[in-house]
Amino acid sequence: MPKNLVQQYGPLLPHLDDVADLFWFSEQAFVVAADEGGAQPEDWGTIEGRVVQLLMLHALNASYSVRLLTAYAQTTEAYALLRVRLEQAIVFSYLVHAEPEKGTVPYIEDIDRFVRRVTVAR
Repeated sequence: MPKNLVQQYGPLLPHLDDVADLFWFSEQAFVVAADEGGAQPEDWGTIEGRVVQLLMLHALNASYSVRLLTAYAQTTEAYALLRVRLEQAIVFSYLVHAEPEKGTVPYIEDIDRFVRRVTVAR
């Protein structure tokens, strides 16, 4: 199977074969996640489904940003953002695997409190 990258990257990519392979694996992880997790419209019809969708979007953007920074030789910045991506993965994994009373319910309630704090602060 040819490893064609979908997203555009910086000028270093043609010179970094091993990194290009890692970029390809990262892109494929999102393809599989989108196919498995969002195949049915009803998957996103609940509040929990929308939170998962939002977290997946954040993961996609953070991962792409890490790859883009790497392809432009901004490794310190990429490493710092990779730390954020690790936190995202840990939180996402917990929310997906924990019982709703311990995971998604408190998470959604905290989002609601945050939205109210932002609204009041304006």
